[in-house]
Amino acid sequence: MPVFAAFVAPERAVRTGLEHDGFEWLRPDDARRRFAWPREVRALDDVVALLGGGDAGTVEDVLRVC
Repeated sequence: MPVFAAFVAPERAVRTGLEHDGFEWLRPDDARRRFAWPREVRALDDVVALLGGGDAGTVEDVLRVC
């Protein structure tokens, strides 16, 4: 399952495509309760572990997309 995560400045406007009907910012614990599949929870836990400190630590150079 592909997983995408990004740091976004709070003042940036969110733009969605036609395939979306809305968006919502959630804290990780709130997001976990919304997932139906265990793999989704594991993916979120991976994102929090890698990016939860505000950067990707030692793997930031391979995760950064400019």
